[in-house]
Amino acid sequence: MRKTNLKKQTKLFLILILVATVLFVACSSDEEKPAVPPQLSTSPDRTIVFPPQDEEYDEDLIVVLPVVHFTATATQNDVSAVPLSYFILNYDSENYARMHTYQITAHDGITSRREGSSDLVWNTFRNGHFLIDTIRTYFHTQSLSANYNYNIQLAKDIRLYRSIIVVKPDGEEVLFQVNILKHENRNNPQNNNTTERAFKMSDLISTYITKSPQNYEYFLTAADFTGGNTGSATLQWSDMQSAWYSRNIDRVFFPTMPADMPGVMRLRDVIRVELFLRQ
Repeated sequence: MRKTNLKKQTKLFLILILVATVLFVACSSDEEKPAVPPQLSTSPDRTIVFPPQDEEYDEDLIVVLPVVHFTATATQNDVSAVPLSYFILNYDSENYARMHTYQITAHDGITSRREGSSDLVWNTFRNGHFLIDTIRTYFHTQSLSANYNYNIQLAKDIRLYRSIIVVKPDGEEVLFQVNILKHENRNNPQNNNTTERAFKMSDLISTYITKSPQNYEYFLTAADFTGGNTGSATLQWSDMQSAWYSRNIDRVFFPTMPADMPGVMRLRDVIRVELFLRQ
C-alpha cells in the first residue's frame, strides 16, 4: 500500500513539475508574442488624386524606364513615367514625406493593401513610378521579386497616413498609423495653453511591443534627424506615460510640466520610437 501511495505521489509530483514548466515557457514566450500588431488606418490624412491621362508633364520630369515587368513573363521597353515622389514633393517638403506612409488605390477599388500587404514607407514609395500611357503605378524591385501588389492598374489616388514606426527590443519594426489611436482634446502649456487634439505617447507601446515597458528607454527621432542630439530625445517610461503628441503642431508635450521646460523634451515631427534596455 505504501509503495502504491509513493508511486501516486511521485506521479503527481512529476505532473506538477511538467505543468510548471509549460507555464514558465508560456510566460517567457508571451513577452515575445503577447498580442496582435496594430491595424492599418482607414482614415487617410490626405488624398492626392492622379491626373487624367491627357495631363501634360514638364519634359524635365519625365523619365524613360528601359524595361518594365507587368507580369512574371511579359515586359515592355522604353516606358515614359513620372517619379511618384513628384506627387508628394510638388506639395510639401521631404520631412513631411517621411512622416507618412502611402496606400495606392485604383478606380476599380483594388488597393496596394491586397493580399495583406502593408502601406509603403517613404524610402520605398519614392522609388516607384507613375506610367503615363497606361495610368498605373510601377515598382521595379517588387516586380523582380514577383510582388505585384504595389503595381496598380488604373491608379486613382495616393492616400497618406501620418505614421510612426516603433522598433521592438528584438528589432522588429511595427507600423502605427496614428489615426487608429485614441485622440483627446488636451491643454498644451508649452503652446500658450492652447487646446489641441492629441494622443498619449504611451499608446504607441501596446502589449504587442512589450509587456514590461518600464524596463526600457525610448529613443525618439524626428523627420529631420541626422544624428547626435539634434532631432532626437530619450524618454523613460514615466515620461512616455506623461507625454502627449499634438496633432495640431506635430509635437510632444507634457500637460503637467512647465512651459519653459527644455526644448529637447518637446520634440516635433516624430517618426520613430526605438526601445533600448535600461542600463
